Amino acid sequence: MIRRLKERARSWAIRTPLRGKLRIYYIGVFVPMLLLMIFLISGMVRRNLANDEHDMETMATGLRYSLTDQVNLASAAADSIYQSDYIDRFLNEQYETPLDYYEAYQEYRRNAMFEDLVNSAHLHIVMYAENPTILNGGYFGKIENIRETDWYQALEKSGRDEILFFWFDDYRRPKSMANRKLIFAKKLNMVTHTGCAKVVKVEIDYNSLMGAVNNSLQPDRKIYLCQNGYVMLSNTGSNDYAMPFRAFDRANDVRYTMNFTLYGQDLQIYVMKSRMDSFTWLYRSLPLILALLLLTFGLLGLIMHGIDLSIVTRILRVASAFESVNEPRLRHIHGEEGTDEIGVMVRNYNQMADRTNSLIRTVYQDRLRQQESDIARQNAELLALHSQINPHFLFNCLESVRMHSVLHHEEGTADMIENLALLLRQNAEWNEDSITIEEEMKLVGAYLGLQKYRFGYRLSYEIDVADELRAVRIPKMTLVTFVENACVHGVESKTTGVWIFVRVYTEQDELCMEIEDTGEGMSEEMQADIRDRMENASIEKLKSKGRIGIVNACLRLKMMAHEKVRFILDSEAGIGTTIQIRIPKSELRMGA
Repeated sequence: MIRRLKERARSWAIRTPLRGKLRIYYIGVFVPMLLLMIFLISGMVRRNLANDEHDMETMATGLRYSLTDQVNLASAAADSIYQSDYIDRFLNEQYETPLDYYEAYQEYRRNAMFEDLVNSAHLHIVMYAENPTILNGGYFGKIENIRETDWYQALEKSGRDEILFFWFDDYRRPKSMANRKLIFAKKLNMVTHTGCAKVVKVEIDYNSLMGAVNNSLQPDRKIYLCQNGYVMLSNTGSNDYAMPFRAFDRANDVRYTMNFTLYGQDLQIYVMKSRMDSFTWLYRSLPLILALLLLTFGLLGLIMHGIDLSIVTRILRVASAFESVNEPRLRHIHGEEGTDEIGVMVRNYNQMADRTNSLIRTVYQDRLRQQESDIARQNAELLALHSQINPHFLFNCLESVRMHSVLHHEEGTADMIENLALLLRQNAEWNEDSITIEEEMKLVGAYLGLQKYRFGYRLSYEIDVADELRAVRIPKMTLVTFVENACVHGVESKTTGVWIFVRVYTEQDELCMEIEDTGEGMSEEMQADIRDRMENASIEKLKSKGRIGIVNACLRLKMMAHEKVRFILDSEAGIGTTIQIRIPKSELRMGA
């Protein structure tokens, strides 16, 4: 079993390319490092979540303790009154007249013990008794005046001797005077178990309570104290004591909840989640984490890239060089060789390639080159002999006729034969397709000279070439073709005198070759046909009939100018025709 596994592993290692093996190695390094980073970050997340949970619990506990401390102050004041026989007797006393009550009230107020009981910072204390002989006002009142209030009804229904009550006091008040209150109420009939029913109301100042609560909370975390689905206190700026308690509508945003009971009231503390509650640390530490990741994986990537360049790339270069064994010459391996084992192999291969190429060049390639040279020389000599026979014989015959005309003083005939010989010689000699504009103008002059003998006074011509353009090379017999077209369509069809102007000049970084005649002009159909042949000149159009000379000239001009030549045709019936050939200066070639 183990042997079979070893054989499979060995077979896989042999078949798998070296770059594939390195990639597996890279994955084996990258994946554990990535898992380690994920483990570390997840541990930081869990620790941060635990810290966040602890912070929220601390906030909720702080709010609970702050509220409890304020309520305990009220409870202590109520207990002091509850335990006072002095106040109990005052409330149970039956007074004959209001004046008797008033005198007793003033006497009690002068009592230091009474003042200590009812005077407390941030607390407003009022005692009520079911005694019809006392008067409402100051620190005392009749129970019948509060019997319908929410807080008293809650005390009666609770079955308890003391309760805590959040109350929006709009009882028998105009709307502008209604406000929020926190009331601690306690029954006072447990000392003597005699006399009338009595109760003390300790009203805790709502604004002072909010100040104490806010001082104990973190400002960057929203927290709510709720009862029965309504917000009693919060640090969100919504504690307007002149407004009724509003409903709690952010249950979906609650992150932490604390439930507790305080003096008979079931209360809930909700701590809200913020936009970055759980991952605030990650957001703040993101640049550092990214920097560490980039540094770690960047350094590892650079090392692995260096290994790849050092091993795989150089081995692939060697393999590519060995593919040249079927070529006539072995390729060298270029680049830095190095001093490791691969470098030694590269140097040995280059030495082998030099010796092999030398042998190929000496034994085979030189012999083949010599054979090819001999065959080419023989073909060239034979072609030269063939090409010289007919034109040379024809030129000698024309020269004999021209000399006969000179001897008989027929100068006009001699000039015609000389021009004809020049045209025939240029037409026969195609060693090179291009000639200079100066040479082309000689052909144009020779052709127009021959036409002058034909048309006589009906033909006049003018050739104007800028001196700096005379050495520019253009395809042979191109301007002659357009001049010949001007003679055929401009002069033959008009009985009056016709001028032909041939101009070569530069304009706006372009070479402009212009052929203008004052002949009959062309129809719209003929202009469209010639424009199409000039602009779309191709080998296929050469096979069609009609005006192949213009197509040939335009095609060779396009080939010379790499398709960057422009042809402009302007003709008007009875006025004449102008053809412009424009070539960018960047496409021009100079030469003698």
